[in-house]
Amino acid sequence: MARLFLGIAIPESVAVRLTGLQGGIRGARWEPPEKLHLTLHFLGEVDGGTARRLVDALGHLESPAFDLELHGVGYFPPRGTARSLWVGVRRNPALLDLHRRTGRILERLGLDRDRRAFSPHVTIARLKQPDMAAVAGFVVRHATFSVPPFRVDRIVLFRSVLGKRGSHYRFEAVFPLGPKVPCDTP
Repeated sequence: MARLFLGIAIPESVAVRLTGLQGGIRGARWEPPEKLHLTLHFLGEVDGGTARRLVDALGHLESPAFDLELHGVGYFPPRGTARSLWVGVRRNPALLDLHRRTGRILERLGLDRDRRAFSPHVTIARLKQPDMAAVAGFVVRHATFSVPPFRVDRIVLFRSVLGKRGSHYRFEAVFPLGPKVPCDTP
């Protein structure tokens, strides 16, 4: 069994900009650049056979590459005590379409997926008993934060490996976006 999720890796140049936001909230566990990503679908524990079928199915995904722009900050849950800080995503029909297409693949394979409304974001910090005044101040200070658009030309099947110091992520498979070109070799 492997703990898997499907997402978009954040390019290093964008990750550097996101880590520049880090600070100002006591007790926040800020995400390192290598963990920054946008989750399309969290899958949870998946057995090896199902994971292989998923990799095969995603290898046939046809979805165009697109530009993505990160903009604004916020926290989850939106009411009550915050548990995570995030950077948002400007509305993007291509991203929503990619989420739908990959969701249909998961459904065909009988994989459970989160049924909540898709709220694309990049988690930048985990919070435990935060000072909500500091969280609110952070959100106000960075409300207009944005990053120039970057190209999304692949999606990644990530494995989340739990360790003593939290989880770390590993690429299980990478799937290019764009039309599939038929191979001419027999």
